[in-house]
Amino acid sequence: MLDKLKYRLVFLGMSLILFYSCTQYKNKFINRTYHNLTAHYNAYFYAKESLKDGVTKIEQNTKDDYTKILPIFIYPTKESSKATFPEMDRAIKKASTCIQKHAIKDKHSKAEIPNAGKWIDDCWNTIGKSHFYKREFFSGAEAFEYVQAAYKGKQKFEAWLWLAKTYLELNALTQAQSYLHLCENDKKFPKEFKGQYEALYAEFYMKQNAYDDVIKRLKEAIKYTKSRSYKARYHFILGQLFEMKDDASKAKMHFLLAIKNKPIYDMVFYAKMKESLLLKDPASIAKAKRDLLKMTKDIKNEDL
Repeated sequence: MLDKLKYRLVFLGMSLILFYSCTQYKNKFINRTYHNLTAHYNAYFYAKESLKDGVTKIEQNTKDDYTKILPIFIYPTKESSKATFPEMDRAIKKASTCIQKHAIKDKHSKAEIPNAGKWIDDCWNTIGKSHFYKREFFSGAEAFEYVQAAYKGKQKFEAWLWLAKTYLELNALTQAQSYLHLCENDKKFPKEFKGQYEALYAEFYMKQNAYDDVIKRLKEAIKYTKSRSYKARYHFILGQLFEMKDDASKAKMHFLLAIKNKPIYDMVFYAKMKESLLLKDPASIAKAKRDLLKMTKDIKNEDL
């Protein structure tokens, strides 16, 4: 009998703790802990995964034109972006639900208390990114503007980068550069975003055909970029730029480095083709000819 009463009291105590920790209108440790855990492993997790699925679909469905200098980033066109609306809309919905249910709020004004929860700024950035990939740039910018104005953590710096991305896509170069300058001048700018920052500056210069500055920034981007697919892309673009500058040895080096990073098959094919065209000595030319003739027998190369 005493054991049953003991279990009931423990259950009642746990229920009361859970009830009081569930409220969003108390900025206490127990409330923040509950909402941080719930937000991270429920709504935000699914929002992040849905955004990731949409981006993967964009990258897989985008066909590059290797006869032109490749764009630094892979973005959908207005038409092709429609294929990922389900993933992006799901990400927006899940992230919005997370903010609605798990943001710590002032009990009088009912307004969110920024920086009280760990994952709410991530949710706002996820909403902004999803709108960006839907090419709803102004809706995305609103979310990023809120994060950079209200939050103090690393997501503020990420919002600056995505605002720069947004304005670059809108060809508003002055506005884009203002956010890149903020990143450059803030001593707290996270190292993990340095690769993206350098690549964005390269894109800023690419839009102005300032190719020497593009080369400089892409070399820096490679140093800080972990993704092998993006390293390969940056090396391929550097190969194209050095080829345009008639610097065959540097162009060849970067095409070989692109191949070394094991990119998609089409990039490997075109990197090999371009590297072959830059060869000078007869022995290397003869070897390249043998390799290319082998490639003609592979069914994968039929369309190429």
